[in-house]
Amino acid sequence: MAWYDVCSRTEVPPDGGRPVDVGGRPIAVFDDRGVLRAVDNVCRHLGSPLDGGWVERGCVTCPFHGWRYDLATGEVVTLFGRSRGLRTYRVRVAGGRVLVEVTDEEDG
Repeated sequence: MAWYDVCSRTEVPPDGGRPVDVGGRPIAVFDDRGVLRAVDNVCRHLGSPLDGGWVERGCVTCPFHGWRYDLATGEVVTLFGRSRGLRTYRVRVAGGRVLVEVTDEEDG
């Protein structure tokens, strides 16, 4: 497993998201009421990016078709259909930089 420096803390908007790339893997870092969360930046519905979605009460809503995901678990919380959830990643801040952990199983 490895921690990747993906952006400055100030680049993640309050109650919003920022797209980042970790070795070709699209990930979005979200600020959920001051807590940073990271998930795959690909909606399971049609593959749209989630980083521009609405963050509210621990969830992000896809800006394209309205699917909602729990940012802590990656679970789909929409009634529109069933789908496997998003992969989640651990996040930490060090020296004003946002670090995302990607494990060996996820890397590649």
